[in-house]
Amino acid sequence: MATLHDQLLLFGADELKARLPKTQRHLVDIAQAAMVDDGSEISFLHRGFCHAGLPLRCVDDSSTPWIRTDGLFTLTVRGDEIGYDGLKTIKVGVPYGPKARLLTMFVSSEVQEVRRDSKNRWIELGRITEWLRAVGVSCSGGPRGSITATKEQLFRLSFAHFTMTMRATGFADGDQVWFDREPLFQGGIFAAQDFEAWNRHEYSKLSWPKALLLTQNSYDRLLKQAIPLSTARLRKISDNASAMDLFCWMAYRLPKIPLRDKVLVPWAALMQQFGQSGQYVSQFRKAFMPGLTAAMAAYPEARLEITDEGLVLRHSDPALPRKTQVAVSAPPSSSNLILPL
Repeated sequence: MATLHDQLLLFGADELKARLPKTQRHLVDIAQAAMVDDGSEISFLHRGFCHAGLPLRCVDDSSTPWIRTDGLFTLTVRGDEIGYDGLKTIKVGVPYGPKARLLTMFVSSEVQEVRRDSKNRWIELGRITEWLRAVGVSCSGGPRGSITATKEQLFRLSFAHFTMTMRATGFADGDQVWFDREPLFQGGIFAAQDFEAWNRHEYSKLSWPKALLLTQNSYDRLLKQAIPLSTARLRKISDNASAMDLFCWMAYRLPKIPLRDKVLVPWAALMQQFGQSGQYVSQFRKAFMPGLTAAMAAYPEARLEITDEGLVLRHSDPALPRKTQVAVSAPPSSSNLILPL
């Protein structure tokens, strides 16, 4: 069966859009951006967030952990209750939605900035609106604007606690579980009125902190365990949290599968990794497909099959133009985009 990318080559963008239902025409723009991607813009994301993304929607209770797993790797995210100005407190829930994902990419990308001092753990936010525009977010103000939404998610991300666990098998004394629990940021400075604005849910009145300080462990992991992602492809799915999660997951997972192998990921396992609490598998599959379709449009190199049992994954080239793959994997003397993947 011809893929969307095959049809795009055959018919061209305008004719293909005319042949598709209105609800699917945006996929042509996503596919076209992927096919003409020249690799000139690269963003990064820590591989832990490629295994499991953040919540798709708001989790109001800051005391309720958000947990997702792929069976071996598990990500737990908790909000926090913060005291300030004497006995006043605020509750900060977990980050969620597209803007939270983009912020984790921004932080990962800033750590990989080639001009950065290798000992500098401060993430300066002066370039954030420029970067958001680069990934397709039009910076609009007002209570419902993109800047307000991004400020809210940055505040949540600043106080969230992340626990990553990984089960390792094959040890003589039994299976072992590695874990790490800490916030992403160690410190920073918010304006005094930001805490009162948060309590009143007036997120448009939040200020941009000048900079936030990563923990040493977070900085080291973001430096050594990030994967490169095409900014041009992300730009077309930057408003779709589910598509972003699946695109990043495939970009990390598919190139690691041995050449002649295939891996079946059952629907029940996919629901644990990407679903919402309380869903039935049938509900999950229906909600899952639009995000998967958009992610596949952004990743023409992806080789996977949708079956009644789940997704069958096969080895695929990375979601980057080949010349960019060479640059990222070149020896240190010839490239400054080196990542120990």
